Amino acid sequence: TQWVSLSSSPAVPQAGTTGACNYPTTATNLFQFNDNVTDTCGNNNGTAVNAAYATGNFGKAYDFSANTTSYSGTSSFVTFSDDMSKQNDFSWSFWLKSTGTISNYATIISFYGSYYNYIYFNPGISNIYIELGDGGATSFNTGMTSGSSWYHLALTKSSTAGRAFYVNGSSVFSDSNTTNGSAPSRTGNAIGMHWGSGSAWQYPLNGDTLIDQFRIFPSGLTATQVGYL
Repeated sequence: TQWVSLSSSPAVPQAGTTGACNYPTTATNLFQFNDNVTDTCGNNNGTAVNAAYATGNFGKAYDFSANTTSYSGTSSFVTFSDDMSKQNDFSWSFWLKSTGTISNYATIISFYGSYYNYIYFNPGISNIYIELGDGGATSFNTGMTSGSSWYHLALTKSSTAGRAFYVNGSSVFSDSNTTNGSAPSRTGNAIGMHWGSGSAWQYPLNGDTLIDQFRIFPSGLTATQVGYL
């Protein structure tokens, strides 16, 4: 005689969650790369440099396959203005697929300026190198191999829980570094490219690599939230 509420588990994404800015919590940016670099959250549209797209894990993905091991006028990447107002409590989440050989120091994402926040592949897809403004540069094994599989990657930084990096929802690195740095302006922010100390683009993402559903959160995601994504 009573109504009963039925709902699906949040661990199993339902229709529409891939395009939801507030899934599993509110993001600052969501780039779905469906033939554009529009920010689904409406805050911070990107600028595509030599835009290229291919079939993604969800719809389309940004295609870095034309890139070589060094920057050239034909390198493809995405720039955007800096929406990260603080050093602590942020997360990056994205899907990645690579069917080639990724070079050393290939940039996934880079915020560059008076302090750095960036992720490199070094050496290659089997290892991640991160350097954040907290001074805790480190590298670790990803367990990934080049091939036909899509991988979900996420970096989280929390002022209470520290830092963690996840591959397909499993932690491959974590520490208790909660150091909070200052937040001066940055001069070059990009997905797939690094703006170097010589005021020049360098270290492009290459290796027949695609990126899909790039989300930037103004909070440190929990392991459960990463699992949802």
